[in-house]
Amino acid sequence: MAVLEKLRGWGIVLSILVALPLLLFILDPSQIAQTVQSVSSKYDVGKINGKSVSYTDFHENVEKYNRLAEIMYGTSSSEEIQRQMRDAAWQELIDKYLFIENAQAAGIRVGKEEMRDLTIGENPSYILASNPMFAGENGAFSSDRVVEFVQAVDEDETGRLALVWDNMKQSVNTVRYYEKYNALFTASAFANSLMTQRNIEENNTTANVEFVMAPLSYANDSTIVVSPAEIKSYYKNHQKSFRQKASREIEYAVFQVVPSRKDVEEASDEFTRLYDEFAAAENLRAFLQRNSDRQWQEEFYHKGDLKVINPDIEDFVFNGGKGTSPIYHSGNVLYAARVIKSNADSAQVAIFEKEILASKETFNDYYNQANRLATLAAGKLSGYEAAVDSIGIYSRNLTINEGTDTYGSISRAKEVTRWAFDNKPGTASGIITVENTYFFVAAVKEAHKEGVAPLSEVSERIKNILYAEKAAEKKAAEVKAEIEGLETLEAIAEKLGTSVSTQDGVAFGSMSSRNLDPKLIGAVSAAQEGVITGPVAGSYGVYVFKVTGRETGSYYTEDDAKNSLKQAVAYGSRMILPVMMDDADVKDNRERFF
Repeated sequence: MAVLEKLRGWGIVLSILVALPLLLFILDPSQIAQTVQSVSSKYDVGKINGKSVSYTDFHENVEKYNRLAEIMYGTSSSEEIQRQMRDAAWQELIDKYLFIENAQAAGIRVGKEEMRDLTIGENPSYILASNPMFAGENGAFSSDRVVEFVQAVDEDETGRLALVWDNMKQSVNTVRYYEKYNALFTASAFANSLMTQRNIEENNTTANVEFVMAPLSYANDSTIVVSPAEIKSYYKNHQKSFRQKASREIEYAVFQVVPSRKDVEEASDEFTRLYDEFAAAENLRAFLQRNSDRQWQEEFYHKGDLKVINPDIEDFVFNGGKGTSPIYHSGNVLYAARVIKSNADSAQVAIFEKEILASKETFNDYYNQANRLATLAAGKLSGYEAAVDSIGIYSRNLTINEGTDTYGSISRAKEVTRWAFDNKPGTASGIITVENTYFFVAAVKEAHKEGVAPLSEVSERIKNILYAEKAAEKKAAEVKAEIEGLETLEAIAEKLGTSVSTQDGVAFGSMSSRNLDPKLIGAVSAAQEGVITGPVAGSYGVYVFKVTGRETGSYYTEDDAKNSLKQAVAYGSRMILPVMMDDADVKDNRERFF
């Protein structure tokens, strides 16, 4: 038991376990979201490297981490801890079925003797070495403490210490695979002297340029035609650009149950009736226990503490108020405060607090409003739309994914999301109750499957892309014809009704170049000095330009080139796991269930 109590004192153990999967490959959640797509079986939490992960298997893994949290913290009930446990359980499966298998396929192994050395040997893993639980009297890591812990594991009949130790060993093993794979990847990144020199030269060379721009027109040109065949060809060659998560386009109306005027009046009357009793009560603990939503607190409040409860109470208590405050009404809550003891910067205060709740009659009234809409909709989108118009109810449009649980200011509304994903377009719902306070009636307009969006959904987007390219090419041809025979940029600018602009220090990596059209920058880098070049069809306009000079500096050094290589390697390291997940078509469907 002493060891278990000590474990709870070192919550860092669990934080290390949870953070392990991010070790060297620190992942951006948005990268994961882009990487883990598509849907497997309706009742699977996901699929990893071809292996389906059932809800039951995943739940068992989460429960293991919940037991660890209870051992470390004494609880696993908070939503934040639950989220961490789910993330840790999922990452463990990613490591087990994907990363470690790939590392082993690359020839990497972590043997028994190596594991012994990393746990109770001379070269402990940082997972153990950085854990305060294994620190000696001088604060440094002590292998003797590890041995003592292992001995305690054998003596613990509850099995809880064994669970912790097994998880530690698993973490050490996983980290070692990450370290070795990262070392293999890092060692493969190499730039010889010629590559380094070229990098230095390219980054030290900038161009000074004069240019004329003819802006593109935003007016529709009926002579520019994008054919269905061109759209289909672009779609075929850019499939990855049209990957999407599963989503639903829905309409919904929501009826929030709020107290009626009558409810407010009755609650206020009752609060006022009890106010005198509150002001005179000798046993405040008993009074608050019977009548208040906020119970008695022995601790003193300090200046600023009461603002989060009610600013008026804060003002009363810390600005000379004595005895019992007036009644304050904020939102749907009634307050009164009674100062028991006070000094310069703190006070002991009893707070009488009561939320005004909707009566059964009011609740039924809102339910009947929602039921009327649901009845008129009769399970169909068309019926929903007609009912909304006829009744005059405000209906909202929203595109949701399987993780959506917030609708406007309403949170924890996952029931609406689940309904939308379980029903087909054209369907309307019955009443969906959320938090016993909100009644939703929803309808599905469109359903978008996870994976590559079908051509029909993206054809208009592709058409706009191809139209813009063709419009720029046509404008470039027109400019070329207009400036034929002109030999100076000034003459060209006059012909086009514009002026000559200048930009110094143009380079791919130059901050001063960021406000230029990328296509112009690319053309400048390859243009011959002193020669009028163009027209170049850009993203914002058509350009005719001349490089007036190039300068070679020395601000980009060999150290800069080496640091650039290190940054590229670091970025590549962070992308290893997302790339593995993409290649293995990992599917993370946890949003369906949690």
